[in-house]
Amino acid sequence: MALYTTDDFYGNNAYALLADARASFSVMSKGLDNLMTVPQFYAEDPTAKVIINGSATDDLIVVQGQVVNQGTSGSPTAFGVTQYGTTLIGGTGWNVTYKEAKQNDSVAYYAMYGTNALITDGTKAGSLNDVDNDARSAIGRSNVTSDDQGYYVFFVSEMYNNSPGVTVKQVGDIMYEWGCYDAINLQGGSGSSMHVDGRPTITPKKGLEQHKLIGCVGVLK
Repeated sequence: MALYTTDDFYGNNAYALLADARASFSVMSKGLDNLMTVPQFYAEDPTAKVIINGSATDDLIVVQGQVVNQGTSGSPTAFGVTQYGTTLIGGTGWNVTYKEAKQNDSVAYYAMYGTNALITDGTKAGSLNDVDNDARSAIGRSNVTSDDQGYYVFFVSEMYNNSPGVTVKQVGDIMYEWGCYDAINLQGGSGSSMHVDGRPTITPKKGLEQHKLIGCVGVLK
């Protein structure tokens, strides 16, 4: 894994974590009745290398093949993996019941929702919000070839003090520049957070002592 940072992503502090796609991805959650902060999730499993935020909203969460939360959308935007490590990402092909979540014919062993797709099959979404600035977070995956399993990109950008925030479109553009073939937007605003080795990257929108309570996190090891 390699962590990259800049203090000038449209005038903001931002971080991109690149990891070999053979890294282990999982989702931690105790359900929407037991919301936790990112630091609290890390305390539950200090072996986590990277933790990135989910949300407190009613949407898809899958942990070890169990649908912790089905959500209100039968076809969400989500990121996850099968039991055998195959990546599931994007806003198409999902079918979710209280028993299982599938993208096309692949059953999710871990999955967490995203707010919308940024890039699908190498093509950037054409109607991304380019007006509202905020803290942002996103997950992407490079293309997979017969001899290369590709890499993950976990991204966060700050909106705090002198960081004015960025738009969803700007996040989509940078994920494309990082080589993502597919990418989704995660919750923005005060929920945006990524910890590496237990330490925060960006300062949360409300300050380091004001981490937002969320329903799940994505974990890389």
